[in-house]
Amino acid sequence: MAEVTGKSKTPNLKRWRSREPVDHRPLNETNRAVEAITRGVRPPKQIGLDADGPITIRAGDVARFRLVSVAGDYLVCEPFDGTEPTGPTVFVAKNYILRRNPFDGKSRNGITYNYTSDVSRTASSLGDTEDQVVVDPYVAGDEIWATYAPTGGTGVQAGDETVEWLDDNRDGRAWAHEYGT
Repeated sequence: MAEVTGKSKTPNLKRWRSREPVDHRPLNETNRAVEAITRGVRPPKQIGLDADGPITIRAGDVARFRLVSVAGDYLVCEPFDGTEPTGPTVFVAKNYILRRNPFDGKSRNGITYNYTSDVSRTASSLGDTEDQVVVDPYVAGDEIWATYAPTGGTGVQAGDETVEWLDDNRDGRAWAHEYGT
């Protein structure tokens, strides 16, 4: 039987002695306690192909991709199982701060950004100018992990298509001063 003692919310589960008959009620209580501890815990699903074809993709699912190319606000990727592509290319929205459209030609915190490409820009403030690039740079073949249909969407379009995947930015890419300038 589970009992809560003192201020602790951890139940003390009954211990049995050798040759003592086992009653199903305490076992069911133990089962319920374990279920309560693990309720709501679910590891992220990885999306790919199973033996029968595509599996259902739901909001919040996580998938592994391989980078094909880079655009202003999104990445062109292919589903990847660690060895080879497993499906057609998809668009994956860049992390917000790495996108081009929200910042190109605009100021943020007194700094004006002008993009020279999808992965380089100049940052100007009070007469000082700095060339910046995304580090670590995106390289075709890089592994990307992304989440499907995050709450509120990604806010990114690829032409007429709504981009439904969002890069988890597990590599920690960020803008930084370009060396040599």
